[in-house]
Amino acid sequence: MTLAGKTWTLDYSSTGSLLDADASRVTNIKDGGTTVCRYWYLGEGDLVGREYSGASIKWNEWATGTPPTYPDRDQFNRITSSRWTKSTNAGPVDFVDLDVAYDRASSVVSVKDNIYPGFDVLYSNDGLNRLTDADEGTLSSGSISSRKRRQLWTLSQTGNWPTMQLDLDGNGNYAGICTAKCGGPLICPACRCILPSKRRVPSARCPRGWWQGEPSVPSQRVKVRCGGRAAKSARS
Repeated sequence: MTLAGKTWTLDYSSTGSLLDADASRVTNIKDGGTTVCRYWYLGEGDLVGREYSGASIKWNEWATGTPPTYPDRDQFNRITSSRWTKSTNAGPVDFVDLDVAYDRASSVVSVKDNIYPGFDVLYSNDGLNRLTDADEGTLSSGSISSRKRRQLWTLSQTGNWPTMQLDLDGNGNYAGICTAKCGGPLICPACRCILPSKRRVPSARCPRGWWQGEPSVPSQRVKVRCGGRAAKSARS
């Protein structure tokens, strides 16, 4: 395989008890004679182990034993713990350690970061298992405290979102609302509110010089909101 002008060798092993060659599963990726990636599988093609020797990092979802166990998965084969480990001179160190919880429909309801405090997320879904709320901060007893960020969606019956609200600092002030017309939010770099359309035009009112212009009608004068304040009209 050639990637970025460099040739890599894909190794499909059948040594020992491995059946990767028969199942067309990549066992190793090699740079010349050096193995840079090593993969392990559960069943026919479920990846449960990966090691990257160049960076000395790995995430193996299994624990050695006869038979091996899979502590990072629940009885429904869902990932409940994501743990990336780096080998150092002082021993192995986890630099990613996330606990993932699900509801009965297998929708993710929370992610707890066991390394970096305050970066947990609590998710809410509607009756059709669609995401409507992502609440970030410190997760404790099923709720978020010390909120750092929150994003809310209102969804139509067909799954489109007519509105989206974003609180970027956890103060409860949803300074801007992005409507479905914008095709995706842009954020004012000065006050971090949502700007509701695609094209930015200069304005002295914004500390960093941006308001939103109307993308479909370049000459139209429009009013937008920045930092929760109604802005004067701006011509693109």
